[in-house]
Amino acid sequence: MGQSFRWADSGKPGEKHFVPTPAKKKELRTIIEKVRRKKVVPPKPGDNKTGNILIDNAGKIGMFGFLSGCFYFYRGWKGGHNEDAVAEKIVKTLTIGTGEINELRASNPNFDLVQYTTFCSNAWKQYPDGRVTSSQFKSMVQIDLQHLINEETRLPKNLLGIGGKELPIKGWYVLDRVFRRHPKLKSDNTYRLTDLLTSLSLCVDGELEDLIHALYTVALLDQGSEDLIYSMHTFPNFVETLIHSNLVPSRQQTRLQTEYFMYDYGQASAKDIANTTVQGCVQDWQEKYEKGTFTIFKETIGWQKKKEEKDIEQTLLKNVVIPNVFGSTPPLTATEWVNDTFQHFTGNGPTEEELEDAKYVEETMIQEQEEIQGTILFKDFWWMMTSR
Repeated sequence: MGQSFRWADSGKPGEKHFVPTPAKKKELRTIIEKVRRKKVVPPKPGDNKTGNILIDNAGKIGMFGFLSGCFYFYRGWKGGHNEDAVAEKIVKTLTIGTGEINELRASNPNFDLVQYTTFCSNAWKQYPDGRVTSSQFKSMVQIDLQHLINEETRLPKNLLGIGGKELPIKGWYVLDRVFRRHPKLKSDNTYRLTDLLTSLSLCVDGELEDLIHALYTVALLDQGSEDLIYSMHTFPNFVETLIHSNLVPSRQQTRLQTEYFMYDYGQASAKDIANTTVQGCVQDWQEKYEKGTFTIFKETIGWQKKKEEKDIEQTLLKNVVIPNVFGSTPPLTATEWVNDTFQHFTGNGPTEEELEDAKYVEETMIQEQEEIQGTILFKDFWWMMTSR
């Protein structure tokens, strides 16, 4: 083979460089001409496809997953803020604060469970119809609880006002503020005796069990039951009494109204709280005491040793029956929301008149709904008050 390059002077003293031979120059000229005449063909769609839908659309799938995750966290964050806003709005309607309740209990150390239940029984004997005015209730407190006044700490007469008597319950001005929140009849200005007695329990100084036992006693007196069994048909009305007495936390008074596509909350009614309380407690009972299908399967094939059933706590709460339509309208399911959205955008949805008619029928059904059926014992009542 001949040489393609040779040494030649570069024009500078002592320097040389390679110079292609004439044959090599011709070869290079031919290559350059071919490159100049070559046409560049643009790639066609699908030339770089592998046929695997996951690999070919990896970027799109990744972007969709990232945006979906962002929306998921934003939805939860926004829903939490909406629930907090509703809870704060409910707090603004309260007529008494936590510090005032603690002050009431600390100011009435002798007003225990025995004194409270005795007073409640005497009150129902004096007013068997269950209606009483605020002045009558105040007078009854002054007479029946006069023995709670300590002679050594009795207030001077000049601080009681003209013709005034010292009240056995300290902090009455706070209680009077709570009493005014309860509904009353405009015809005779009377309150429900159960409402005022429930609010009076804010002064009971003792353990939590004493307070709940006191509320259970008031609930039994309200329905006129001589047995220690509570009929659940009066439970929604009793929950409303607890709400007006500031005994239900604001967080428990929030209700999920809309789930799709954003969470929206509103204030729950007494029937809503009664419904969720009963159903939630029954679910807790089933998870605690009833065996699941997989547990029974493992015990059957020997994977798990069968435990002896010893003194399983029984409750009447699981026998309570709640009507299908009870409380506010539940939020739409995913299928219903998609169907309504599709009909809205396609124009095939119901007209405004049809929506108004459906809303009227639904509200009428809620007003005419049946009552909760069943009875419970004190341990069931305790379970509902402490867990829900």
